[in-house]
Amino acid sequence: TTRPRLVPAAAANRTNAVRQLPHAPHEDMWNHIKAGYQMPHYANNRQVRKFIRDYGKKPERLQRIANRATDYLHIVVNELKRRRMPTELALLPFVESAYVNTAHSHAGASGMWQFIPSTGRLYGLKQNRGFDGRMDALESTRAALDYLQKLHRQFKGDWFLALAAYNAGEGRVSRAIRYNRARGRKTDYWSIRLPRETREYVPRLLAYKQIISRPQAFGFRLPRTPNTSKLVEIHVNKPVNLRKAAAHAGLPSDTLTSLNPNFLKGVTTPRVSKRILLPRNQAGRLAHVIHQLPAERPVS
Repeated sequence: TTRPRLVPAAAANRTNAVRQLPHAPHEDMWNHIKAGYQMPHYANNRQVRKFIRDYGKKPERLQRIANRATDYLHIVVNELKRRRMPTELALLPFVESAYVNTAHSHAGASGMWQFIPSTGRLYGLKQNRGFDGRMDALESTRAALDYLQKLHRQFKGDWFLALAAYNAGEGRVSRAIRYNRARGRKTDYWSIRLPRETREYVPRLLAYKQIISRPQAFGFRLPRTPNTSKLVEIHVNKPVNLRKAAAHAGLPSDTLTSLNPNFLKGVTTPRVSKRILLPRNQAGRLAHVIHQLPAERPVS
């Protein structure tokens, strides 16, 4: 393989072209989120208040999620802004996965954005025994925002209905709208009949929105998150054992597997994806080690 080239990790498009995102280190990403709010607040809604109280009782959990989010906010927020989407959506992984890339649900959803297998494949997230694109931070972000934009168009610009469909499926939401319309009832998110999880989905997001707006009131601090990528990517044309690479670089063995859980066996699968994410502050050393390592036996 040729020597890997370091590039900033950015939310990739369908052709995996690498794009340089704007860098403004003095601008904190949490401020970008707050400045880009577009959805109604509903701060006095009974359900929203309930989740504000519930989440506010666990400041340690809020701190852990905020800390995990810092690796990915540069990617997510800049992509939302590029697409002119509400920046509240950067808080959706708070609801879906607590910003855990390896999160799995009882329904078979995986990754930061909790795609089920069929929807993941529909939006270009490849899956096989050695690879699961739903746990690729860049590709899953691209796919999630593609899907949310599609739902936003389908539900005529209503973000709450789009979010309900993201959670419950567009068919379920469309049937609920038709049911109410046939009976002369309102067809907004708050009026249609939805499963309990979906009825609570938007209030959970709006609760996090209120909490992030004033974290001190809930006993935690938003970690400083400059508008610079914490991750870089390299493209490598050989199978690489990620644990070996980290160990040879003198780093904890899970340094690379934690950032690249999409390689299910801990070995890259270049036939499916050549991209490896590296922590920026260790990227030069890791790239050199990866270049020097012999190719692993390919994952079947």
